[in-house]
Order: sequence, then C-alpha cells, then structure tokens
Amino acid sequence: MFFDFYVILLQQLPFSFVAQFKKQENEQLKIVIDAIVHRSNIHLM
Repeated sequence: MFFDFYVILLQQLPFSFVAQFKKQENEQLKIVIDAIVHRSNIHLM
C-alpha cells in the first residue's frame, strides 16, 4: 500500500525531526502524522 511507504519513510527519520514536524500549526497534518505513527507501532508489534 501507498500508506505503508510513509510508515517506512517515517521510521527512517530522526525522532527529533518527527517531533518538530508534529509541532507545526497544521492540525490536519498532525492527525496524519499521528495516524502514521500509530500504524507504525502496530506494524512493530
């Protein structure tokens, strides 16, 4: 799936970059990132 590509991409990023990215004002973007992180955590289990 295309979404899985973002999960893999997110796992390659430094945590500090992800944290900075989540701090941005765009609420919709935060929701998307949180969803990707959640999906990523499911894959890691």
